[in-house]
Amino acid sequence: VFQNLFDAIEDPITVLGLDGEILQANKAARSMFGKKLVGQKCYRAFRMQDGVCDECPASMTYANKRSTAVEHRIFGNAITRINTYPLLGKNGEVKAILNHKRDVTKERQLEDLKASFLAAVSHELKTPLTAIRMHAEMLESAMVPTEGKKQEYYGTIHAESQRLTRLIDNVLTLSRLEKD
Repeated sequence: VFQNLFDAIEDPITVLGLDGEILQANKAARSMFGKKLVGQKCYRAFRMQDGVCDECPASMTYANKRSTAVEHRIFGNAITRINTYPLLGKNGEVKAILNHKRDVTKERQLEDLKASFLAAVSHELKTPLTAIRMHAEMLESAMVPTEGKKQEYYGTIHAESQRLTRLIDNVLTLSRLEKD
């Protein structure tokens, strides 16, 4: 029953021994990394390396006895998020590590596209808005005090353009924060 549930999960999941040996693999992992995955070292099977990877999430999980998440670029632009979870024994010692991989390439591309779009739209709005605000200020300062209604209109244009500028600045700030 457990193997059926394990195999039903669409993302590649493996159970790693403390030495990096793959002890168990679900169907998605076997189809992605090969039928003979069990028994191989994780760094060999997943990264085609001869030794433990830099920022190895399994090593970090073993050392810290808590879950770890890292993202790796693989095969050019593909991005994989690796989550590792310690499988603890009765005395709290790490017995094995559950390794979950997920392709997050599309998510990252959409986030980058969204940030670029927000930055471009904000910039395109800010340029004409600055011109409108400057012209409203010039017209307002050139008004004769007796032309009260016109001066009120220019004051409204100026105030609303400042409000829109603040809104655009907030969108740009949010876009930068999301990117970092």
